[in-house]
Amino acid sequence: ILMFVFHLLCLLLGLILVKIGRISSQQAGTWLLVCMFSNNGFMGFPLAQSIYGNDGLFLMAVANVVSNFLIFSLGIKLQTHGQATGHIGGRQLFYNDINIAVIIGLLFYLLSWRPPEIIMTVLKDVSSLTAPLSMIVVGLSMSRSNIRKIFANKKIYLLAFTRLLLIPILTIGILKVSPLGLHGLLPHLLILISALPSLSAVSMIAETYHTDTETPAQAIFITTLFSPVTIPLIMLLAGK
Repeated sequence: ILMFVFHLLCLLLGLILVKIGRISSQQAGTWLLVCMFSNNGFMGFPLAQSIYGNDGLFLMAVANVVSNFLIFSLGIKLQTHGQATGHIGGRQLFYNDINIAVIIGLLFYLLSWRPPEIIMTVLKDVSSLTAPLSMIVVGLSMSRSNIRKIFANKKIYLLAFTRLLLIPILTIGILKVSPLGLHGLLPHLLILISALPSLSAVSMIAETYHTDTETPAQAIFITTLFSPVTIPLIMLLAGK
């Protein structure tokens, strides 16, 4: 529930940002997704484990289930809004391969059922390709952009500032006055999630549904580039 509320608040902030920044309809979907979703899988898992141990990794995995469900349902709808990609109905949004895999994986966990070792080996080998394949997609998108053009895009800095600094600072402020406070694993993990760079799946969705691919690649590049500096600052501000 906490993750649903978090994503909803980030969406509202994204809508305000799109309005203030006068972002075009072609780019608005990307801006909303970058505000809503961070890279809590590829970057979040190792960071959560190194900072908070296995308990942090488990909670990050649970948060990732919620994020995956939203990114490949609501996220697709937001990304394709106003684009000439055809009608995408509710059934297509929710009954897709990603969400089905998330549900099956959650059932396996709740039932404490482990597939045979040979199947687990195959699944581990396939899952290990997820991160590099995602980076390849991002790299292909980046290859279409002029690096000088990326750094000259003033609006992309506004998006990066929102993703890396504004959202986590607001998260800290809201948690501080909430019953959760800033003590304990859960609030600090939420702050870490809020401080992570843009999710690489934003670029993959743009490629799949033939929407604007340049803006997602720029956002992922800029936020990932600056995140090694901003994440420690945010965690220091949060008291971790």
